[in-house]
Amino acid sequence: MGTGMPTVFGLSRTPTLLYSRRAMGETGPGIVLVIENDRDTRELFDFTLTGAGFRCVTAANAEETLRQAAVVRFDAILMDLGLPRLEDGLALARQLRERPLPSPIIAVSGHLLPAGPARELFAAYILKPIDPEQLVTIVREVVGPRTT
Repeated sequence: MGTGMPTVFGLSRTPTLLYSRRAMGETGPGIVLVIENDRDTRELFDFTLTGAGFRCVTAANAEETLRQAAVVRFDAILMDLGLPRLEDGLALARQLRERPLPSPIIAVSGHLLPAGPARELFAAYILKPIDPEQLVTIVREVVGPRTT
């Protein structure tokens, strides 16, 4: 007899928007949603960003992403454009951008992003293979300066 709402962190069937640390005026680099279907790459992004002080939440597909984005306002979203079960990653990016208070999205792909309006969906674009230092630098630029 559910309400059709997903259980979020095992606490409630009614989603409540949780704001990121930076959105609440707290110090620190912020919370990043890492969306990558390849487990090894997802873990590498998580490890790299966590090592740089970010708090990371990971998702392997569009369904997990939309569940997470329904309850957390992330400081940035790092998103692989080649997710499974999607015609293309642009469809997910459009859905994320349509949400209230959308988080900035950093696109990650092994292919060049075509010119045109699709580029406006993203705050930044990273071409694979990714240098870990470059990843941290770009995420920091997108999230913005630390508050202290």
